[in-house]
Amino acid sequence: MKPTIFYSELFCGAGGMSLGAKWAAQELGFDLRHVFAVDNNAAATDTYQRNIAPLDNGSKIRAVPMRFHDTGIEYTQGANNGVLFADIRNARFRGLFDGAIGVKILAFGFPCNDFSVINKQGRKEGINGEFGSLYKEAARALRELKPDYFVAENVEGILSANGGKALAEILSEFRAAGYDVTYKLFNCADLGVPQNRKRVFFYGAQEVLSDLEFHTLFNRVSRVKRRITAGEALADIPAGAANHEKKKHRKETIAAFASLPQGASVKSSGGFARYVRQSGDLPSPTIRAMGKRNGEAPLIHYGEDRYLTNREKARIQSFPDDFVFCGNRAEVATQIGMAVPPIAACEIMKPLFEYAVKKRKKQ
Repeated sequence: MKPTIFYSELFCGAGGMSLGAKWAAQELGFDLRHVFAVDNNAAATDTYQRNIAPLDNGSKIRAVPMRFHDTGIEYTQGANNGVLFADIRNARFRGLFDGAIGVKILAFGFPCNDFSVINKQGRKEGINGEFGSLYKEAARALRELKPDYFVAENVEGILSANGGKALAEILSEFRAAGYDVTYKLFNCADLGVPQNRKRVFFYGAQEVLSDLEFHTLFNRVSRVKRRITAGEALADIPAGAANHEKKKHRKETIAAFASLPQGASVKSSGGFARYVRQSGDLPSPTIRAMGKRNGEAPLIHYGEDRYLTNREKARIQSFPDDFVFCGNRAEVATQIGMAVPPIAACEIMKPLFEYAVKKRKKQ
């Protein structure tokens, strides 16, 4: 009988981390059961439900109400395949893992806006910003759900936000919830993603499940011998692929793009790149969720004088072509830019999944 992992996600977005978890479980021969996911972006939850929730093979967990104290709405796990569009601050999670016989894991990429060096022209608000304190909601979910383990992700800037105080406070909050925590910075290009994207990943384990081996798990994350280039990633996109509409540019914009060699960028008055042309023989610059009014990230195709399409951005983020994003072009661009690359998530998940299943067999 396959080992079973019961998996749930906060701030789920389009589902990059969940897709990576599915791939990791498949590679290891484990049974991954989707329990629930929640996000406050309606288009993202539509995308998640379309691509991730149908993969659910029928969790046997007893249906438990999830209540929202500000509206009186009661949500029962099982409706909408366990995917909920809601503000996490209004959710109550206690009991949602009841009846789960197997490893229980909670994942979350808590919002990074206030830790990013790109946000607000470089002014990092950190834990004092509008989104910076949402890690407390993740800690509350840990206290209410009591999963065996958690996996979290955030931007590199979290390491230095608020002079290092933000990370210390976040770790303190997770430890106060009863979890031993370890973390490590990775460039996703080293994990097989065709993009330079530095992200901090966290593992958490209930204190009774943690040991010295737990703190070595990040050393087991597989790294590629050769980084994948943007040119390789964008080759042979099928005609008619979903989310592959090309933006129409004005003549003067095309001319400006044409004058920009591969790897070059045009800076704004604030010193940040207005737009960047990819190099076809290198990993892409980071796909972001910011940009123009229409949601376009400022990345120019390495071989054509235009912005990347959303499908091309999705390829750079390591999403397969059959992963269809819901919403208008700007909404889709935001989902892609905010997602955890599935290939990176897969490599990060595998050491923890193996450790968790081995520990359970010993119990």
